Amino acid sequence: MAEKRVTLRGPGYQVAIAGGAQRPQFIGRTLVVGYRILELDVKASMLGESIASLLLPPISVEGEDSGHVESLIDYYRFRVVLEQTQDLVMRFGPLTKMVGVPPEYPAVARMSLNKRLYPCVFNEVLESGQLMDEMRREYGSLLESRGLLSADGTLVISRDVVGQLRRILSDIAGLVGSTTRIGFQAPRSLAGCEPSEGLRDPGTLLSLPEGRVSVSCDPDSLARIAGARGASSLDLKCNYASPLSSSLICDGDGLKFIVKEYTRMQIKWIPASIASAMMYKYRVSPKSRMSAEYRNLRVLRRIIRTPKIYGVCGTYYSTKMVREYIEGEPVASSHSKHAWRLAGEAIAMLHDNNIAVGDPNPGNFIVTGKGDVALIDAEQAARFDPKKGLWDLIVFTLYSLALGADENLVAGALREYFNTARKSNSIIKEAEKEAIWATISLIPSIGLKARQLIMGQIT
Repeated sequence: MAEKRVTLRGPGYQVAIAGGAQRPQFIGRTLVVGYRILELDVKASMLGESIASLLLPPISVEGEDSGHVESLIDYYRFRVVLEQTQDLVMRFGPLTKMVGVPPEYPAVARMSLNKRLYPCVFNEVLESGQLMDEMRREYGSLLESRGLLSADGTLVISRDVVGQLRRILSDIAGLVGSTTRIGFQAPRSLAGCEPSEGLRDPGTLLSLPEGRVSVSCDPDSLARIAGARGASSLDLKCNYASPLSSSLICDGDGLKFIVKEYTRMQIKWIPASIASAMMYKYRVSPKSRMSAEYRNLRVLRRIIRTPKIYGVCGTYYSTKMVREYIEGEPVASSHSKHAWRLAGEAIAMLHDNNIAVGDPNPGNFIVTGKGDVALIDAEQAARFDPKKGLWDLIVFTLYSLALGADENLVAGALREYFNTARKSNSIIKEAEKEAIWATISLIPSIGLKARQLIMGQIT
């Protein structure tokens, strides 16, 4: 065995770093490994970070020749920060800018990826207030030294994350292929525990202005976000609101809530975006739609009732929001003239507050038991201009006719709009331009009927 040069002491374990390429092996709770092997795992994950991940918790470094090891630890931790920041951006897209990321999150997120390696060690770190405080200080200092710590003590989501990753990993090319994968088994005292909830979902450390965050979209995580007792989805029954809906209505455990899946029915926005290109630019990607809806639901709440947000979850392939279920009747299924007039008045109110709805399906307006109206879909809302305003009326009318609504009810909603909207004159000027109607004239029967209904309220 090569002479030991540096010893790392962590919570319940030690890493003894020897010279050269000493193969890793555990002697009790001490891992003995050569510096070259450690470097390969730190810089290129050549051992799946089975050694490097032990550098994540708070550790002390002992030994006369410790400077190069401390530099390696700093390198690895900063690499983890950059990679886990990029991971958040991949999961949540533009919404990442609103997520509060504490300094210790990247380390915990990386521990989560290796939660089966050393769950006993990682559990101890997460469950110890003292160790978490120490880790927060250590990673806070690291972020501050790199200019990535904000004034409120959270991680700055840098625009140059990808560029920094390329630079910090530029030396990997010379390492990859210079060794073979080495396997070893940690002692049961380090590996024989069941991973804690914090390891299963490090997203619990993240924060948003409203609602919780999860990096898992499994049913139990969604149930926890909604506040299910015992964090279990077993008693929940979830069904889609309709075959073409992207929202699940979940009921059980004393709760009723909505889970909106932004990946489902994504394809419908592609032809819609093409058809509306001259008048309204629709968001297509799931992450951009979720980010916009999160922002819009909160902003629009000062104008119209919108669902409370319980939380969001994000994986590379699934993006979902858990939110309040608003009891009431969708305008689309109502036979009440009053309900339809409320929808027209609501669109007018939004336009007058410089908001275009984008997707004013009458099914997205809910008349509550109190007699007011709520808007439950805001993912395509944008800043108002007359073209977007007219497009709202066109889409509202087309949806209504396609759903088989009584034309008199639809006309009543449009009439209420023009009677109450302060911006109606700008809409009328747009509607008088023949070119505006070119797109919907291609829609058989209901395209012409929609034009007649809208123009009938103007002339």
